[in-house]
Amino acid sequence: APAVGYLGVAEVAAPPIRFADFEVWTGGAKSRFREVTSHDWLGSGDEEATEYFVAVKWRDTVPIETNAFNEVGLFGNQNIVVQPRDPKWVHTVERLKQRFPLWDTSA
Repeated sequence: APAVGYLGVAEVAAPPIRFADFEVWTGGAKSRFREVTSHDWLGSGDEEATEYFVAVKWRDTVPIETNAFNEVGLFGNQNIVVQPRDPKWVHTVERLKQRFPLWDTSA
């Protein structure tokens, strides 16, 4: 959460999907995300320049109101899903392992 901190760790569960085709479960049924959101996403039509979404499986999470995790020296990026190459990432992963102990329960 920008300016707040990490709220959880997740694994990518599926390949990226164009915004126009991304589906979510809502009210017990699958719907295209563009039909259930009011946010104006880049490429909300069928343009070539579009945002891509990925499905994730959350491994461990905390409530934003009480437990967001943030400290000096952590890797930060405005994107939800990143494959960072910044040297700060190694430090960040180690700290996230400590803060979110359920992150690796399937390994």
